[in-house]
Amino acid sequence: MSNVLPKQIKAKLQTFEVLEKLIVAESEKNGGRLPRHEHWRRAYYKSPYMIGSCDERISTRFRNVFMNLNELDSNGKIVPRPDFAKDDSLHQKFTHLLEELNSRGGVQFDLVEEGRKPILKYFENGDPIAVKLFDGFKPPSGSYLVKYSRREFLEPLLNKGIIRICPASY
Repeated sequence: MSNVLPKQIKAKLQTFEVLEKLIVAESEKNGGRLPRHEHWRRAYYKSPYMIGSCDERISTRFRNVFMNLNELDSNGKIVPRPDFAKDDSLHQKFTHLLEELNSRGGVQFDLVEEGRKPILKYFENGDPIAVKLFDGFKPPSGSYLVKYSRREFLEPLLNKGIIRICPASY
């Protein structure tokens, strides 16, 4: 159920229409060229699919996308997703969310803080265990296989060459 009234939705649609026209005008001034994020903004103004969603749903979506824009590298550092060059769909979604939140008064500080909590928790005791575990580890050159499992299943692999394969959901 939306907490945005139909009258408010109509006003927001009119505002988005004006903003979309401003982006088109800017594009025309630049020979039809725009930065990527401006294309994403324009796409949202043309089709504001979150306009009637309740604040709670938008907030949850913001936190989820915010968390998935980054990942931890092999040194335990927070970095942008390495596949951005191939797939920028999460960044598009984030831009759409920012536009929707701006139309509702802007991104609230506590929403960003909520989005950061899992990252902060991961580092609350210094370097995470995964970073400490691989400290000083030099991966072999060339191709190699990494098998994550419990000790009871890895020992037969190391000692007898027996490998256990099953779905991760098992």
